[in-house]
Amino acid sequence: KVDELADYLKANPDKKVEVRGHCDPSESEVKILGKRRAFMIKKELVDRGVNDSQISYVGIETAEPKDKSKPASNQRVTFVIK
Repeated sequence: KVDELADYLKANPDKKVEVRGHCDPSESEVKILGKRRAFMIKKELVDRGVNDSQISYVGIETAEPKDKSKPASNQRVTFVIK
């Protein structure tokens, strides 16, 4: 997915993406883990040639769980194209 997003952003320099990092309450360092996940994806996108100004990132942390009964599904990154 990161490669697909990088290709899309490079082909559409007028588009921006917000990378949103999520985590599960069961994880350690819950206050910063989502933001760290999002930052690492931003770094990967820049490493693939995407302009840094096209990418913002934020830590959603535990605010938007995908599935409360499946902790692993909450350990994720989502993208919002703007």
